[in-house]
Amino acid sequence: MEFAWLLLFVALGGLRGARGLQEVDVFPSRGGDIRDFTVAARWVYVVTGDYLYQLNHSLGLLHSLTQRGEYMASSIRFNRASEGGTSTFSVNTLAPLVERNLLFTCGALNSGYCETLNLTDITQIISGEDFELSPFVPKGISVGFVVDVNGKSYILAAAEGMNETRFGDYPKKSRIRLHNTHDGQVGKLLSVIDDRDSPEIVAHAHGVQFVDGFQIKSTIFIFSNLNYDAPKVRLLWFASKTSKTETLRSLRGATLVCCEGGKARQRLVSSSVIPGDQPVLWAGIFTDHDVTITELAVYDVSPPTEAVTYTDPDFGFKQEPWKGDVPITLRPRCVLLRHRFMTSVLAVKLNNWLIVFIGTGDGQLLKLTVDAKLQAQCLSVIWKAPDDRRVFPKMHLDPVGRKHVFVAVRDKLMRVPVSQCVQHSSLESCWNARDPYCGWCGALTRCSFEDECPSSLWLSVPDDLRQRRMLSHSFQEDAEGKIRLAVFTHLKRGGAPANFSCRFDSSVGVLGGLGHRYPECTCLLPPVIAGLRVSVTVSLGEVDVTEELNLLNCSGITGAPTPLLCSQCLAAGCGWSNGACTWTRSGALNMNVCFALQTGVNSLPEIFSITPSELSFYGKNNAVLTGRNLGHVIGVRLQGDLDCSAKEASVRLNTGASLTFHIPAGDKGRVEVCLLLRDGGCHGNASLTYLSAPVCASIAPDSTWASGKRKMNISGSNLEFVEEVTHSHTNQKVTFWKTDDGGSLKFESLATDRVPFSSSVTLRVANHTLACPTAIRYLPDPQFSAFHATPAPDHLLLTIILKRAEELQMAAVDLQVQGVQGGEDLDCDIREIDHRKGTDFIICVIQSSSDAEITAVKITYGVKTVLLEPPWSFMVFLIRLIIVILVGLTMWGCIYYYRPRLAAQLNMSTGDLEMYVWADIRQGCANRQTPRMLRAKKRKMLRRQQEARLAWFHEVEPGGGRRRQHCHHRRPSAASRPLCQPKSPRSRRETGKTPLPLERVDLPRAGPDPPRSYQRSPDVPLKPPPSRKPCN
Repeated sequence: MEFAWLLLFVALGGLRGARGLQEVDVFPSRGGDIRDFTVAARWVYVVTGDYLYQLNHSLGLLHSLTQRGEYMASSIRFNRASEGGTSTFSVNTLAPLVERNLLFTCGALNSGYCETLNLTDITQIISGEDFELSPFVPKGISVGFVVDVNGKSYILAAAEGMNETRFGDYPKKSRIRLHNTHDGQVGKLLSVIDDRDSPEIVAHAHGVQFVDGFQIKSTIFIFSNLNYDAPKVRLLWFASKTSKTETLRSLRGATLVCCEGGKARQRLVSSSVIPGDQPVLWAGIFTDHDVTITELAVYDVSPPTEAVTYTDPDFGFKQEPWKGDVPITLRPRCVLLRHRFMTSVLAVKLNNWLIVFIGTGDGQLLKLTVDAKLQAQCLSVIWKAPDDRRVFPKMHLDPVGRKHVFVAVRDKLMRVPVSQCVQHSSLESCWNARDPYCGWCGALTRCSFEDECPSSLWLSVPDDLRQRRMLSHSFQEDAEGKIRLAVFTHLKRGGAPANFSCRFDSSVGVLGGLGHRYPECTCLLPPVIAGLRVSVTVSLGEVDVTEELNLLNCSGITGAPTPLLCSQCLAAGCGWSNGACTWTRSGALNMNVCFALQTGVNSLPEIFSITPSELSFYGKNNAVLTGRNLGHVIGVRLQGDLDCSAKEASVRLNTGASLTFHIPAGDKGRVEVCLLLRDGGCHGNASLTYLSAPVCASIAPDSTWASGKRKMNISGSNLEFVEEVTHSHTNQKVTFWKTDDGGSLKFESLATDRVPFSSSVTLRVANHTLACPTAIRYLPDPQFSAFHATPAPDHLLLTIILKRAEELQMAAVDLQVQGVQGGEDLDCDIREIDHRKGTDFIICVIQSSSDAEITAVKITYGVKTVLLEPPWSFMVFLIRLIIVILVGLTMWGCIYYYRPRLAAQLNMSTGDLEMYVWADIRQGCANRQTPRMLRAKKRKMLRRQQEARLAWFHEVEPGGGRRRQHCHHRRPSAASRPLCQPKSPRSRRETGKTPLPLERVDLPRAGPDPPRSYQRSPDVPLKPPPSRKPCN
């Protein structure tokens, strides 16, 4: 949240403004919210729950002192520890004593405890004492500051009482005491003893809350809230006397009543004395039980001068009995402002102006300009937080330069410039700012503070900030009927003296001046005025102001008395009297008189509603206004309370019954809305409320799966004003939903095709983009591996195993689980997700009978649905796979085992078929040949068969003997010759020899072929033909 706040603060230009604006220095403290801070000499002191800081005036850290450690009761000593420690010194009071270079810190440590530190270096601890100078409860409220009593310095401590008892004591009541500031005083350091007595002012009842206190000359002022019986605000006066006792006995009291003409405000929130001489003016913020409604009132709190004996009904010296004197009643001199959520006030004098700085509960620092008559003129915002952070009740003006205000917001201290004069680049812009701090420096030719222009003319705003023009003019008719032109200069001179002169140039020549005396100069006009153009140049030293005037004849401006005619008359410098435009100046010159006239339009526009009626200070595009008689409306005007510069928006679409327009950016608070017509009138009555900007504090969960559509939640404030949510990795629009309270915003993550990576999220409001501090991590989709169903008496318990989801941190809202039973989907209510290292176990319950059989589980996340089969289905599949593999192996083994026999049978069948083929061939040939030829062919055929069969083996020994070699060849077919068949021997005719007789022989089995019977000659050697190589 803090990081988000800083991001928005930088986006608003809080740390360093644009266009050369002055810095807003920020000191982010540690150890909790700021409990108190004070400014003394050249340093700023800030105390939080765990630390005390010493800063320079630019909020640079000089020293820090931890407030944690061990309290040694025996030696009344607090030993600080850099880490740890069982005790915390909770400081409630910071009281610097610049004259003695001391800083007193008091609060709660076991009981009341105070330390005296070196003002220059707080790490130098001078002493520690057990004193109940402030409440010894950690969150006690007290007021403590250094006062001067008869030339001696004491700490006046007004401590809130405690209702609870402690260590057996009676409940403590609120009390006011004076404590010593050094050992040379009676009773030594921090003692309350005064001449053997311990004087004190004690509240007669519980429920007293001290708010503020200060000393002006010899009078001490204490302000408090009384929360018992009838709540009221009390003021106590003490006169500086010769001793502590006499000073406290000088008690006088008053009751502050706020405010006239409205509901009584019985509680004081914050206060500030208004610098100046008598009377003593004081400003306070008052409220009641409804803290949102507050009023800023100014009182004359000068002490009574009559010497009377007085006993206060609510406070008494020590234990004096009540005497019931009625305190005087003080009523406000004026109420400067009624505003929501005012929490702190600081009044500053600037020349004749009173500048009031106001902190609010919604995180703004306002600047209210008040004139010498205590009339509020202009209200502006000089700083605002992006969210609703309450401003601390106490503020301080920087004594170095007096151009910054120290403001505390929670755990941050800021140094805010009182004005941004440097942002105005021209005299007109500087003047239109209507800021008494800013003026135009003639020598530097820029807008500056007065002390930055020491030896030159410095022109600032007039005493009446309601003036809208630097130069105004009017006509005067004298007794002779001559018309004079009078020009008024609304510039206040400051700095070095400067000459004042005027020049009137017209279309008929230079007009003679009748005299010029700051701030007015006049000239005599010619007889013919209508259409005369006059250029007026006013010179103030080296600064010239020129304005072009197109003069009109006042008597010629006639017609029905409408706002348009009245506005034209006054703008021309004429007067308006009795519904007509005149030369005389006796008529009203105030433009407001024109608004009361009947408009020239037959029917005035009315406003029914504006949507939206609440928006962030960034504004809103395409707002819709509904009403009646809207046809002549040309614009919409928005103006806040005491706003010196109204905002106007043009109409984008006008249907006669509704308007569409852009609401401009503004400051937090309520503004009035009216409709502009062409005659200058503004009619209708409605209001808009500007609130803080949306703040994106965190995104949960901070990771999503790649397929997207995970429901995510943005936490923050004012998120109802968000118009668009975007991811950095895509331009696709994000679907989101808003909650009624504006504290959260839900959206669906977008899909991506790459993981892992991070995508930043931004929110769009009007024309501004706000960044979320948390980036979304994209991770792979989760994997669901298995589930197990466990029967129970009246339901089924499912346990689902989820892999690779440790970083996703999936929750029940991310998943929808259904069990499948007989084709029906049964909802499974997720009861628990057990996150373990690397694996998540999802446990859900199906309201069904315990004997129900879940055949599958459907799991839906985002846009994906996963169907998860039961574990036994996988086992069946595995068993079937094993059976198929075994059957395949068995068949392969059988084939491998029976293959030789099958091959042999195949070879035998092939040989027999070959013999039948050859027999048929021989028989056919024999039928056509002579017996001689048949015999020769038969012998040739037998020889070939014999040699073919002999080629199956051939024995050769290594030493000339024989060994068997097998020749695996194919059986000869009808179309091919055997691979190992030798050449047939030559015929008898060729050799001249008689063939040898043949005999039948059985060859041994070779290879897969069975033995066969062949015929050969017994004298023929068993050897292959000489032309063939042995078989390989």
